Amino acid sequence: MARPVSFGGRVQTTQVPIWKQKAVLRLLPITFLAELGTVALNFFAVPAYLREDLHFSERYIGIVLAVYLVSEALFKGVVGHYADRFGRKRFLLIGPLIWTITPLLTMAIPDTWGQGLFVAILLLRIADGLAAAMVWTSAYAMMGDATSEDQRSQGMSLLNFCFMAGLALGFVLGGEANALANSYKASFAAAAGLFFLCVLLTSFTIHDDRSLGSTAEEEHRLSDVWRCFREIPMVFILGFITFVAIGLPAPVLMFFAQDIYGVDVNAFGRTLALPAAATLAVLSLPMGMAGEKIGHRRAVDLGLLVCLVGLAVIGAGKWSDAIRHFAFVIPAAALVGIGFLLALPAWYAMVSRIDERRSGLYLGGVMAVQGFGAILGTLVGARLYESDPFGPGIGSALCLLVALVLATIVPTSLETKNASPAQGQREE
Repeated sequence: MARPVSFGGRVQTTQVPIWKQKAVLRLLPITFLAELGTVALNFFAVPAYLREDLHFSERYIGIVLAVYLVSEALFKGVVGHYADRFGRKRFLLIGPLIWTITPLLTMAIPDTWGQGLFVAILLLRIADGLAAAMVWTSAYAMMGDATSEDQRSQGMSLLNFCFMAGLALGFVLGGEANALANSYKASFAAAAGLFFLCVLLTSFTIHDDRSLGSTAEEEHRLSDVWRCFREIPMVFILGFITFVAIGLPAPVLMFFAQDIYGVDVNAFGRTLALPAAATLAVLSLPMGMAGEKIGHRRAVDLGLLVCLVGLAVIGAGKWSDAIRHFAFVIPAAALVGIGFLLALPAWYAMVSRIDERRSGLYLGGVMAVQGFGAILGTLVGARLYESDPFGPGIGSALCLLVALVLATIVPTSLETKNASPAQGQREE
């Protein structure tokens, strides 16, 4: 945000540091609490309750998580369109309000419903996906509204830091709530309380922005995404396969820690998720800067390779008790995290440069395909885990091997497309 300052009759502008801008500061605690509650609810409370209390298998847990992710992906485009038209605040308010209600309803479902209980949980997760689409679409748009162009990346980085902090503490919150109350339903109540705080903060601290809404009747067209896919199919395929690799171990991480290493699910957040996510949050900016220094293409290739090595070591524990030891597993897990921190920012930077006039369209299309890749990985990973706890990790490593091979082709196609406008200008 620029502020005019007069010097000897001349008016100049100075940048107000982003951490001093009230519009930014009002948004950050809301996004932090929302992510904290989301992790506690849909990535801890629901899986732990289904497996440990109701004794559903990992296959059902994967289905529940996939339904939530599909719902979020499908609603994002529609919510974004109407948030542009009618203002962001109402969606940033309605989303947490839905989230406040769904965990309480989940707690109230009678255990005697049998399969009907599972169906009811699925329907509530669809509502959670709608709420997630409302909150995250509105939060990113509001951060864009609140920051100037040269500070926008800083604003998005602050949002990402809130997400990582929420991820780090969400498992801890859920586990400690369950342990304190000696009930797998306690984490639902804790999540509902966090979302209600979001409702209060949004109501009293976020200004009404309905006057900024557009009255245009323009609709989002799926044909635009299809056109992008036809232009750069390898980019979409690489993004899809990479996020299948991410999704494979996602629904069973805390069960893997419990079944293989004896880490109780209620202690998973405190002992593993918290230090891991906190470390990744601290390293996110330095790794992004490292990717800029070595070049985006090399950062993607190197990041995928580092991830592959880490997952290969973890997967090798299936055949070797020695490699299964924490002395090997912890460094291997660190390699996976560092690799993704190096590869993903560089990947998005490359995609955004395909056509700078339509960068949002390309990024949106790639992210949508990646989301469906993560959903497929979640479903398959939960099924693999039932037959072999090491299956999701090994499958993830194989997907990354394919992605690494494709990555040697994709950057060339991106560079060719980036160069084509300039070549056209020279020819003219």
